[in-house]
Amino acid sequence: MRIVAGAAATYAGAGYFTIVDGIVLPRFFFEPLRDALAEAGHRVAYAVLRAPLEVCVSRAGAHDSQPPADPAVVERLWQHFAGLGPLETRARGSRGAGSRRRRRPAGAPTPRRLPAGLTST
Repeated sequence: MRIVAGAAATYAGAGYFTIVDGIVLPRFFFEPLRDALAEAGHRVAYAVLRAPLEVCVSRAGAHDSQPPADPAVVERLWQHFAGLGPLETRARGSRGAGSRRRRRPAGAPTPRRLPAGLTST
């Protein structure tokens, strides 16, 4: 994750709004990534997007360009996000592609930051 953090820190240092998006396993990858970005002098904000297991299995099998993922492997990965400990307050549910999204009122500005409480140093 130090390589990912290094790339993100380089973009952020050049003034780009930078997001690291991916499966960042909390028990293995999160702290090294967060710490490396903080050591490089960047504020870190994070959220955990957590979909139900059935949605994750369905998404993992929906890629036409590759063989379907083994549901048992998807479930093992999903379990890493089931109990987040201190990161639980950062978790946001995701019901899947058909879920209803909250809409901003017409003319409302697009949010540019994560909601208060999601920032860490």
